[in-house]
Amino acid sequence: MNASRDIRKLTAALILCAGILALLPCAGAAETGSDSVTITGYILPHIGPVADFSANPLTGPVPLTVQFIDRSTGSPAEWAWDFNGDGTIDSTAQNPSFTYIVPGTFTVSLRVANAAGSDTETKAGLITVTSPDPAPRIAALRAYVDSLPVMGWAKWYLDVPLRNAAKHIEKDNEVAAVNQLRSFTDNVGTLRWLGIISETEAEYMTAEAAAISALILA
Repeated sequence: MNASRDIRKLTAALILCAGILALLPCAGAAETGSDSVTITGYILPHIGPVADFSANPLTGPVPLTVQFIDRSTGSPAEWAWDFNGDGTIDSTAQNPSFTYIVPGTFTVSLRVANAAGSDTETKAGLITVTSPDPAPRIAALRAYVDSLPVMGWAKWYLDVPLRNAAKHIEKDNEVAAVNQLRSFTDNVGTLRWLGIISETEAEYMTAEAAAISALILA
């Protein structure tokens, strides 16, 4: 009996040893196959901005209001705009608007900056501002005259110099056009003196004729 028990113990021990020996290559392989990856970190340098911008509209009569849009890359933190090329900073906003009040062709510059540097974009002759067109205002004044509650001859008396002024403008004869507007103003004064038109109507037409003359001579 004891011999049989000893044989069973020995057999179990041998089986246990065989199992341990069978596992050892796997463990060794796992240990041998293990590895580590080292990632070397890089600090990217800061990148300075690159200036760029757009504008709308690019042309039109005075007064011309233009909207400027910053198109710069590189995350700028500061903006300096020169809208008329005179070297003076006109705005430090990112997307400003500017109103041109005199005719001409204007160069626009944008300087952008951040902690890494700065850059300037200059667009020569970008904005063209033209003289105002007085013709539509003369047409509007003629329509106003036609709407007055007065006799036909009085409307004709006011309309003739306005019609002549419009013809002179078409021919680029500015002096003659202004002279016709002065005749219109005189006619307005005569009709007001006669009591045919009211003081309010006379004041409006006189002021509008003066404004149109200023546009022609601008």
